[in-house]
Amino acid sequence: MSSDSETLHSSQGYLGAPRLAQNQQPTVVGVASATLVPSRTIRGTPASQTFPTSVTGHEKDLYDLEDQEYDDDSIMEYKAALGVPVAPPPPPNITQRRTHRNPQPSHDARQSVHSFKSVAPSFISRISIPNSVRRMLAWRKSTKPLPPVPLIPDIPLAVEAQYRRADEAAPLPELVNRAGQLHGLLEKEYAYGRPTSYYSATKSETSTYQASTQGKSTRTGSWQPLRRRDVDNPNVPPTVNYGVYAAAPPAHGQDPRKGCCLCLPQLSRRIWIMISVVGVAVLAAVIAVAVVMTKRQSETAKCESGLAGSLCNLNSTCVCTSSTQCHGLAQNILDLVPTINQQFSSNFTNAEVYNSLWFAQGSTGLKDCSEQALLVDTGKGLNSESYPNRTAWAQATLLWNVVQTQDMDAAETMQKFVQGLRWSDLGSSDGPTDAKADSFTLTSASGYTYNFAAQTITQPSTSFINQGQPLNSQISRVGAKATTALDRMYTFALASSKQREVALKNYWTTTLSQRAADLAVFKAVLGRSPILLPFNGSSTNIQSLYSSSSLLFPPPLACYPGFSSQLLQQVQQFEATVFNLDSPTAASAFDAACFPDRPIYGVLDLLQLRLPYMENRPWLPRQAAVLRADALPRAVVYVNEMLSATFPGSTPRAAFTEPELDPRRFGTLNLSNHVILQYLSTMPVDIATAVVQFVLNLATKPAVPPEPSSLLYQSLPSIPVLEVAIFGNVGPSDVSGTVSSFMTSNDSFFFGTTAGSGLRNWTITTAKGALAWTENSTSPRIVKDNTLDDVTIDQTWRAVADAIQRGDTSVGLSNVTSAFQSTQKFTAA
Repeated sequence: MSSDSETLHSSQGYLGAPRLAQNQQPTVVGVASATLVPSRTIRGTPASQTFPTSVTGHEKDLYDLEDQEYDDDSIMEYKAALGVPVAPPPPPNITQRRTHRNPQPSHDARQSVHSFKSVAPSFISRISIPNSVRRMLAWRKSTKPLPPVPLIPDIPLAVEAQYRRADEAAPLPELVNRAGQLHGLLEKEYAYGRPTSYYSATKSETSTYQASTQGKSTRTGSWQPLRRRDVDNPNVPPTVNYGVYAAAPPAHGQDPRKGCCLCLPQLSRRIWIMISVVGVAVLAAVIAVAVVMTKRQSETAKCESGLAGSLCNLNSTCVCTSSTQCHGLAQNILDLVPTINQQFSSNFTNAEVYNSLWFAQGSTGLKDCSEQALLVDTGKGLNSESYPNRTAWAQATLLWNVVQTQDMDAAETMQKFVQGLRWSDLGSSDGPTDAKADSFTLTSASGYTYNFAAQTITQPSTSFINQGQPLNSQISRVGAKATTALDRMYTFALASSKQREVALKNYWTTTLSQRAADLAVFKAVLGRSPILLPFNGSSTNIQSLYSSSSLLFPPPLACYPGFSSQLLQQVQQFEATVFNLDSPTAASAFDAACFPDRPIYGVLDLLQLRLPYMENRPWLPRQAAVLRADALPRAVVYVNEMLSATFPGSTPRAAFTEPELDPRRFGTLNLSNHVILQYLSTMPVDIATAVVQFVLNLATKPAVPPEPSSLLYQSLPSIPVLEVAIFGNVGPSDVSGTVSSFMTSNDSFFFGTTAGSGLRNWTITTAKGALAWTENSTSPRIVKDNTLDDVTIDQTWRAVADAIQRGDTSVGLSNVTSAFQSTQKFTAA
């Protein structure tokens, strides 16, 4: 049985009734039981032949009755016309009552179950039934075997039951008469729309049936075959003529107010409900858009030409910033560039500001730059005439945020916050104040926290342990001062990396024309690239550490002895400003107590070079330790060579600039968006593209230096260095091996010397790693020395050592490489 208001029928077919005796009366099963009097044959068909009064699924397919609505009387008439017509009813003087149903019907009698469950007259009550809602939202999976019985939405259950009881007590002639009347009404109603209900039809039509014994003619039109409701001729494809429907008068007994609805296509209840829901949603969206647009139009001030903003005080006149192409910027934006450089310790040029706004907004105008001018609109609550200092700080902050992020969503979020502030709560002062700090603070916006009352910008605090996720063994190697420094650098790295995330994506996909998905691959390769910690293996101070009891190697730069005052001052300035460390003191020898709190400087070997430095600077060391991956969370990474090429006795570098000492430029290997953007944007586009392609190939190819014929190889001297600072002790367990050139910077042998032997023993025995011998920094091949028992290396080593002892200058690098080449000791990795 159905769980809602619809009626289900039995899907069983119906068999013809058995032949009856001459005086036996047949029983008709339909809306109400009735008895028919046998009559003569019509059109030569025996009167005793019977037919079912309903349509099976097979018969619907046979007679093309799918999706049509029929009542039981019409179905009976249709099958009567096709099969055995029924004789007219007997005269009214022969009054017979219908017999009750046989409580034990035969097996070939009709077996059908009808539900008299009333259809809910209210739409709300229908959709409140869960099964009805689910069926309304899900398309019908299969076709019901029988069409539903006519619904009676306007008749209450009590009235319907009363009519049913009246039908059961009605005589057979009256029922036959009513069937003829209904068929006539149906013929009229089909021409104009859906028929009226059974009860309304019987009330509006008076009976025309008169018994033949009274000399009146019977109604013969009601015995015509059943036709489809949408056409008159079943052999012609149905067509809908809405003009005829609209012009035709309503049938007798039909409500004229429903005429316009009857000419619409017959749609299911589910479709009408869906159309209603969609219509309401569309209407609500239209109203919301209209309200928002009206509000915006009312809030947007209508300013004169060249002015913009809520107070019409922003100069939106376009000013060209380039001689070749205009690259127009609004005048008020140009006026703010010096302010943001001073306020945020930056060094933006007009061209850089234009590029950032172009990335953020997509395009800029040549005559109308009001869209740019509106980026720094602080609203009606903050007037530059009354509060020039506060307004300038807020506008500069808005511009700095959009230039750094290149993200309009982040810019709009901050601007809405500023425009919604109650600036009058800060009083009449025009400077920083600690009042109302909570309500005037924007937290974690694009990585930073902004206090517009105190006029400060800070970074949300984090820690090296939370962000770096180091192993416990690595945490134990970091001293208290180094831990504080790492927490500080992770805090800056988190804020700056988040702030520049969208800007990096913009540069990656537009300027470099790379796939967005490859950016994650580039970051992954960069994060696991080897870190080389350089040292001078020929130095006697370094050689003393090979056998040191502390077993800490290589040493931090600030702990080196023999620094000049100028070099020591540069180290102090850098570490105090960037890492907030106290100034180191001059040392006469290595002190192991200095190691845990001072950083060790090295190089991130992104381009897979064999040595930390290229040969164009021969005074630099040609040995380095390779850091293990477990120690990478202790690394801070940044662009350009700061102190990694500084050693006692070297020439002091140029003085540090303010941007070079800005900790916001420093990152970590897992928080590096801003570092990558700075690294790639400092190169020409073609070279940056070559770097990107080389790094992406490392994900699937062996890690070897660039090929000599490539653009990248030829551009290596101009590519900036990615420098790192490692905090905490570094010992043998943190080193996977070492690298070294066969020769020193003055073209003398390091391979085969006492200094070389000390490094070889420490690497293989103490660090339990391998020493990679190479010809130069870009050599495609190396000799991997990971055991002291290698006969080939040992023989070559003794030969070189004997030549050095004899002072034989005829033995050179070519002799060593030829020996290893002939013995196939060279390998790519």
